[in-house]
Amino acid sequence: MTQNNEKIYDGNKSYRFSLGVKREKTIYCMGVNPSIATDKICDDTINRVKKIAEANGFNGWVMLNIYPQVATNPDDLHRYNERQENKHKENLKKIIEIIPNGATVWLAFGSYIKKRSYLRDYFKEICNGINNKKLKYVSLFPLNKGGIPPHPLAHKTFNEKLERFDLSGFLRKI
Repeated sequence: MTQNNEKIYDGNKSYRFSLGVKREKTIYCMGVNPSIATDKICDDTINRVKKIAEANGFNGWVMLNIYPQVATNPDDLHRYNERQENKHKENLKKIIEIIPNGATVWLAFGSYIKKRSYLRDYFKEICNGINNKKLKYVSLFPLNKGGIPPHPLAHKTFNEKLERFDLSGFLRKI
């Protein structure tokens, strides 16, 4: 049986909207912002995402982000008055298009979601945009302070189990 290997890469040096490999059992990982990884180069986060996805029974993974600006350090993200609203809208549209009905979405943004106030608003818009798709939300545990899903690099091993995450409760808190 041939395995579907749809490679996904939509980005450039300034913005990345998606990266991964879609297969029959794909997990969609939601971070805060992309780093240097491309379709040719992996970074530590992507390597960790791939290994944790595989350890949890997924043979495909797609990395998405709340904000598509490439920044190796979240402190370098656009300030509120510098943010690119048009890039957010483009990102939102692409996320809605790429995540299929019934998919598993791994929330993995860590406390970086607090780096910029607009990130929480953008995350809520993304959740509203995909709300009708009957998605299963998961996270690594334990959660960060305030119940925030941890970033994949916050864990030391690759075999942590992803567990169901209460998205509606989280959205009420942030």
